[in-house]
Amino acid sequence: MGKLRIGILMVLALALLTTVSVVSAALPAPVKADIDYSFNYHHYWVVDVITGPPELPPGTGYNSWCSDMQHTMSDGIHWFTAYSSVDPNLASQFTGPTEDWNKVNWIINNKNANPSITQAALWHYDGAPPGDPHHSTIGPYTHSDYQAYIDLVDQHAGFVPTTCGQLYAVILYNSTNPEQVIFVEMPLTTCTNPGTGTAVPEFPSLALPAGMIIGMVGLMYFIKVRDNQ
Repeated sequence: MGKLRIGILMVLALALLTTVSVVSAALPAPVKADIDYSFNYHHYWVVDVITGPPELPPGTGYNSWCSDMQHTMSDGIHWFTAYSSVDPNLASQFTGPTEDWNKVNWIINNKNANPSITQAALWHYDGAPPGDPHHSTIGPYTHSDYQAYIDLVDQHAGFVPTTCGQLYAVILYNSTNPEQVIFVEMPLTTCTNPGTGTAVPEFPSLALPAGMIIGMVGLMYFIKVRDNQ
């Protein structure tokens, strides 16, 4: 009976770990957040997450930027769907305005000394009209400095954050009530050997194969015990 119990427990472990893997695959996911316009070097918006998934847990003071010059949004509480800018399936999930997210991710990891240029560059890769995308909500900058930064960003068209601590954009958008698309800066934590650029899955992603192995072993125990009875 001892082996039978072990087998049953292992099969249950399979079910539990598989469930953890599925449930923890949180993005896209709903987010309730309080946003506040507060433009400076670190952000265009400040986002306080009231409810959110593990990738964007409740908390205050998240640095956020505007990636959509064509629309506006007011301060206050909003409901969004959160998307990962590094998700290979993003194109089939995100229905908002087109954005070059590789370049966006390079920008937030390599901000210009002038925050107005940083924000203007983010608008540039939203398909803003040619020329400097000046806007009343950001400060002045020179065309030559802006263009030099754009030229630098264009040299990193295929950038993908892979090193621990690098930032990536978690996109916030409400497709049922389309307003401005914004995104939150989040540090990459699913990696090993900081500085080497080696990325590995988080625990939930590893749970499924580990659970399958445990479950198969448990199932073999169960069948063997039943055959020997």
